[in-house]
Amino acid sequence: MITNVVWLVDSLTVVHSAEGGHSSVGLYVDMFCVIYLKTGNDLMRQEEYSAAVESYTQAIQLDSRNAVYYCNRSVLHFFLEIILCRADERVIF
Repeated sequence: MITNVVWLVDSLTVVHSAEGGHSSVGLYVDMFCVIYLKTGNDLMRQEEYSAAVESYTQAIQLDSRNAVYYCNRSVLHFFLEIILCRADERVIF
């Protein structure tokens, strides 16, 4: 089933791009974007950071004009950098 969803999303993206995003297909693309956004947010809460980045990236690939997807992914990257910096500062004797 996941393969079918991925194929459907990829197909809708092509149609959505070709039609300029002004059709009922655009509504489906928007729906998948919201699903990816909410999934990314849930994964972030579960501390599944790599999967959250991937989910936000999927939303961006479907709708590259929505700043929210970029913002969430950027905040997550910034958060991960802080975590890595803190991990580097720990010295175990």
